[in-house]
Amino acid sequence: DDGDGDGEPEAEASKIDFLFLDHAKDRYLSDLNELEQADMIGRGSHVVADNVVVNSKELGGYREYVGGLARDGGDAVDKIAETDMIEGRLEYTENLKDGIEFTVYLKDPPRGQI
Repeated sequence: DDGDGDGEPEAEASKIDFLFLDHAKDRYLSDLNELEQADMIGRGSHVVADNVVVNSKELGGYREYVGGLARDGGDAVDKIAETDMIEGRLEYTENLKDGIEFTVYLKDPPRGQI
């Protein structure tokens, strides 16, 4: 019971299953961190970040962060996430390289460590 007198259990906030980041590049990392701290990103969440090659300067911190989640602890048992950059071409062009960073959370990230 959630204490409001209706006898119904309190609804739990669910985690985000799939998040596609394709907005202000300087907000990717801070927005992901906010969602992690709000317990909305965690085990089973899939996060895809667009334009990580063409905007490598702005997104270096983001890629370093998710790479750290994949290296945390040094072995498969301790990893928080798996991440992979998939190369492609920038939309509407024929020869400009770009890519997406595809991250899958294997467990909940630590909270309170921004």
